[in-house]
Amino acid sequence: MTYRLLHAGTAAAWLLLLGTSVADAASVSPARAADTRASLLAATEARGPLLDCQAPVSANKALAKPQARRLFEIQRDELVTPLDDKEYTAAVWSPTGDAVVFVAPTNEIRQLEGARLADPSVERPFAVSKNELWFYGIEDHTWTRITEDGSSPVFSEDGETLYFMSGAEHIVMDTRDFRWAPTGLESPVTDAVLFFAQPTARGLVVSPERIAEPVKVLGTASKAMGARLAFSDTFVASPDGRSLLVSYSADGDTPPFSVLHRADGSVLPLFKNCPYSGHQLAWNPSREIVAYPVLGPRSEIRVKDTASGAERAVLGLDQADKIHGLSLSADGEYLAFSQGDHREGSSRLGVLALDGSGMQWLTEGLMAQWSPDGSRLLYAVIGASTRLEWRLMTLR
Repeated sequence: MTYRLLHAGTAAAWLLLLGTSVADAASVSPARAADTRASLLAATEARGPLLDCQAPVSANKALAKPQARRLFEIQRDELVTPLDDKEYTAAVWSPTGDAVVFVAPTNEIRQLEGARLADPSVERPFAVSKNELWFYGIEDHTWTRITEDGSSPVFSEDGETLYFMSGAEHIVMDTRDFRWAPTGLESPVTDAVLFFAQPTARGLVVSPERIAEPVKVLGTASKAMGARLAFSDTFVASPDGRSLLVSYSADGDTPPFSVLHRADGSVLPLFKNCPYSGHQLAWNPSREIVAYPVLGPRSEIRVKDTASGAERAVLGLDQADKIHGLSLSADGEYLAFSQGDHREGSSRLGVLALDGSGMQWLTEGLMAQWSPDGSRLLYAVIGASTRLEWRLMTLR
C-alpha cells in the first residue's frame, strides 16, 4: 500500500472561518522549533549527503529512460463515482481490494470549544470543515454513506475495520454493518494540531500535543518521536505509528528538507531544497522504498531503499515538467504516476516497472492508486463540471 503525505496547510480556510488568521496559527511555532530543525538538518547531513535540488545538474548527466512497451493490457476502464453535485476529493482502498472509501467535502462546519493557540490561557473559536465519507462496494457497485462528519479514513490491515476522525474524536467502524463508535482517543484541540492528527491502520492516532512539540502515538506508552512540526510541514506515519516520513518546510535560514524518522530513533536523509518533491512523496513501508519526483531543467523520478539508503533514478525527462500523483504497488514492482499540469492542459497517466524493464502510458488522469493486488488502478479525471470524477481501470 502506498502512503502519501498529508498537508496541514489545507486547514487555512477552516481557520479563517471563525476569525483565527493563518498568521495566528503559524506564529505558534516558537524559536526552539527553528533551532531543533536546524540541528536536525545538520545531524542528518552528517550521516550522509542529501540530494540538493538547487545544486547544478550536469548537462551530460545520463537520463534513466526505460523502454516504452506494453506492461499491462487494459481490460476495462469505467466511471465509478456518481454524476451528482458532490466532489469526491480523496479515496482510500480497502486492503482486501473489494471496497473504496471516498471523501466528499461539504459546505458545513463543526465548531469546537476550548481551542487554545499560542497563549494557553486564551480560548479562541475554532471550527473544522465537515466531510461526508462514502463506502463504495466494487463488486456490487453499492454506495453507503458512513457519516456526514469525518476525515482521514484508514482501514485496518485486515479490512474489517475503518478508522477516521470526526472533529477531534477518533472513530472506529465495523465495515460489515457500518456501525461506528468513538474509541475514546481524541486529538488535542490546540493550535492547528487537529489537522495533523492521523489515524493508523492499527487503531492508533499520531499527533503532537501542540505545534513544535514532539509527535506522539496517542493512547500508548510509547516515547515521543523526534519530529517537531510547524504549521506548513507534512508527514505520514507507518501503520504502527512508530516511523514518520516528514517534509519540513523552510524556516529562517534552514532550507526545506525531508527525512524518514525510523522507529529506532535513527533518521534517514532524503533531500533538501526540494519543496515540490516533499509534497509528492510515495512510501511503501512494507517494501522499504520511497519514490519521489525531482522538478528541474530535466525532471526525473527517484527511488530510495529506506533499509540500505541506496538511491537511483528510474525515469528522466529531457525537459522540465511536473510529475505528480505517485503510487507504489503493494509488491514494490511498479510505480504509477502522472506527467503534465492538468490546470494548463492535461495530465497523462503512466506505469513504470521499477526494475527498469519498461514503462507504459495508459490514459489521461491523475491521483492514481494501485489496488492491493495490483490488478486495478483507481484514478481521477477532471469532469465537464471541473469536478474530480473517479474511474477504475482493470489491468492484466
